[in-house]
Amino acid sequence: MERKILHGCSACGGKVISHIDTLALTTDECTCFLDDVVVGECESCGAKYYPAETSQLMDEEIQRGLNEERLTKRSLSTLRILSARSLLKGHTIFSKQVLERLGNLE
Repeated sequence: MERKILHGCSACGGKVISHIDTLALTTDECTCFLDDVVVGECESCGAKYYPAETSQLMDEEIQRGLNEERLTKRSLSTLRILSARSLLKGHTIFSKQVLERLGNLE
């Protein structure tokens, strides 16, 4: 996907550039990965923007997690949406899962 300017950042006024990423929807109880989704990110401050199709995928994954009882309504109160690359940089317990999704990063 060609990186393109989507709009100006509402937080700082910088350029929001689209790119493909792997997102991790994580709670204290589980992590769900969404591969190859479109994300907008401000070049200046790093604010993230999720287009409608990405938001819909997140909603569907959350609903699937609720239906499969991997997620609970209580766990949704701790839901965090992170880039898988951010999880990897943070040296979280999910690093093995992240590496499996992203490949072996230097």
